[in-house]
Amino acid sequence: MSNSFVKENLACILEEIGVIYNEAPESTRAAKVPRLVAVSKTKPKELLIEAYEIGQRYFGENYVQELEEKASDPLMLEKCPEIQWHFIGTCQSNKVAKIVKIPNLAMVETISSLKLADKFQSSCLAAKVGNLNIMVQVSFFIAFYVHFHHFLSVSCRSTLQARKIKEALNQEMLLMLSSISEKNVPI
Repeated sequence: MSNSFVKENLACILEEIGVIYNEAPESTRAAKVPRLVAVSKTKPKELLIEAYEIGQRYFGENYVQELEEKASDPLMLEKCPEIQWHFIGTCQSNKVAKIVKIPNLAMVETISSLKLADKFQSSCLAAKVGNLNIMVQVSFFIAFYVHFHHFLSVSCRSTLQARKIKEALNQEMLLMLSSISEKNVPI
């Protein structure tokens, strides 16, 4: 793949993100334009370096071994010093110690249980990792999921329905976060 192909595609995606962001009502949109995390799964390091040279800084990988190889590669470290890696795959507890030691790891997007959060906590302490950003996966009851999924599939018919879903999501997150706080996992 040529540099122009990567450059054109990246520019197109970033433009589309900007358009969608700017079209959203100011009262409901985020304070900043959403960040693009380019998934580098199975892509050669040369392609990642091209994207980095064009300005992409955030890359996601879903296999621990591939992330380790790319993040520790001498050429990647030399050419992409400000790269920010996101681990986006299913996380197995036996791989956590390896994940927290990955150079330039900015985010783990797959914390799906308190047990896994505890494992990350202890592994970060053991590896002397100061801060690690995480995303907590929150699972809902099937009935709620179906309702929520259906809501997203059709246009929003009422503000009341949107409020109910937002309240339910907030309540689930509060329960999850209070449970994590009780176990002394830093948020």
